[in-house]
Amino acid sequence: MPFGNFVSFPAEMLRTSVNIVERGLDEIFYTTTINGKTVRPLKNIGLQRLSGMAFTSVAVPAGVVAGFSALYDVTQEERSAMKNWVASWSKNSTLVPIRDSKTGKLSYIDFSHSNAYDTISRPFQTILNRVAAGEENENGMIDDFIVGVFEGTKELGMPFITESIWTEALADLYFRKGRTQQGFRVWKEDDTLGNKVQKSIAHLGLSQAPFNYKQLKRLGLSLYDKDNIDRFDDRGREYELSNEAAGVLGFRVIDIKPEEAMTYKISQYTKARSNAKNLFTSIALKGGVVSPKELVDAYINSNRALFEAQKTMNYDINSAKILDADQNKIIPDLVGRLGKKEFGSLSFGIFKPYIPSANIFKKSQQIANKLGTNNPLFDVVGELANIRAQLFQVNLADDEFPTIENPFDVKLGSELMSNITNIMPEATLPKSVTGFSGETNVALPNTGTLSFDQLKTQDQKLQRISNVNSLLDT
Repeated sequence: MPFGNFVSFPAEMLRTSVNIVERGLDEIFYTTTINGKTVRPLKNIGLQRLSGMAFTSVAVPAGVVAGFSALYDVTQEERSAMKNWVASWSKNSTLVPIRDSKTGKLSYIDFSHSNAYDTISRPFQTILNRVAAGEENENGMIDDFIVGVFEGTKELGMPFITESIWTEALADLYFRKGRTQQGFRVWKEDDTLGNKVQKSIAHLGLSQAPFNYKQLKRLGLSLYDKDNIDRFDDRGREYELSNEAAGVLGFRVIDIKPEEAMTYKISQYTKARSNAKNLFTSIALKGGVVSPKELVDAYINSNRALFEAQKTMNYDINSAKILDADQNKIIPDLVGRLGKKEFGSLSFGIFKPYIPSANIFKKSQQIANKLGTNNPLFDVVGELANIRAQLFQVNLADDEFPTIENPFDVKLGSELMSNITNIMPEATLPKSVTGFSGETNVALPNTGTLSFDQLKTQDQKLQRISNVNSLLDT
């Protein structure tokens, strides 16, 4: 029914799995008396039952993955990188790797589609995935294990609590304003009303399509001759009959294409980067009185979020290399959308902390003038510089975001200001640097010889901020 979720299959897996374990234990511990001796006549049957359950739900998937990995010489590093590029619904699936003998490119079969007991084993696979991606210390492993338990439980219960087929499609149109939960657009904002109605009706209709509509559509396209242009789908992809026929049984081979998926990774990164910076600006420019403690807390939180975004993007770039993706296609896209310097720092695992621009200081000054107070950013600029100095030493590939204490939690007023009276002196700045492309002797901006607290006008302070930001960016 379109107004309910299809929970029969996972519900039945839960019911039968529990009953199998319960019956196996009953058989193992059942006792009776024969010729005055207490025996367990069904113990071997119970052990066989539980062993069969464990073999089917755990050993078979693990064995298939291990067997194909050995057959195609796929390393653990490659399998981990592969999971970074699969569809979101396959992240916690059992993926069977396959390597093309001619190109060496990796593909995979989502074994979970054909594994009847995946509903039971998937939460454990989820936990293993989270633990495998965790830190190399006990606390980090335990934290990831707990998160994995919650995530596995969430995935197991998803069919019972998520929107039903029909209501999800309606929610895409009315509550999510033409966007699906996965982020795909049903219609464009600038579409005509007629086009929006047409696409909305089509979206509702497809949600009710019988069987696996998309799979049957791919199968139909694969039947066309190689010289028939109708063999391509709306995105220019073509399909093989043998592979699509195997897909009906759950054994469809899916290619991994980081070159095509990188554009989505970049979009996710730029959005996360913008959100991270907004954590600071939303506090600094909120319009009211802002305390130094609030500003430093916001700056630390902003850089923590930015670190996670850059760390993810760094792994996206490196995992694409591990999968031998075509760098001639990936690098121009990365450089074109992120810039040469940002791509270089992300590639080499160098964390670039957030540096508030001079424009942020100007806007903060305008707010301060309106309130009749001093610019609060000038009160914390020394601490922001100290935090930046710590963060420039953080490595994206190996390190975790450091624990940074807010000095305003323990220091107040003059006691703190006395420690930052000589921030950013000219003598501490290097005279030249080596650029990413190899050029040397790059001229650096003149920051001046006066310490920050000796600058008398707001314009002089803003110019110093701009110069130092330019230096750090270089």
